[in-house]
Amino acid sequence: MKEKKLFEKELGVIRNKIDNIDDRIINLLNKRGILAQKIGNLKRKENKDIQHPQREEEIIKRMKKKSKILNHMNIEKIWKEIMDACKLIQGLKV
Repeated sequence: MKEKKLFEKELGVIRNKIDNIDDRIINLLNKRGILAQKIGNLKRKENKDIQHPQREEEIIKRMKKKSKILNHMNIEKIWKEIMDACKLIQGLKV
């Protein structure tokens, strides 16, 4: 019984930390989206393409180098989803 309480307490503490991290992640994604929207506006004013494959590859490569626990395939999938969402914000149909 005591072990179960200890387990539940520890689990609760860890889950609370994950919730806090998730909150920070969504706040950062919101900020990224706002910046992507600004970039989209600038690109439209200059009649530039929204998509920039070379930049996207540079970002993915940089993120793979920074990852300490997620494998490279997962990093690539995550960042492609983030960039696709930002391209939608910029007005590109993905």
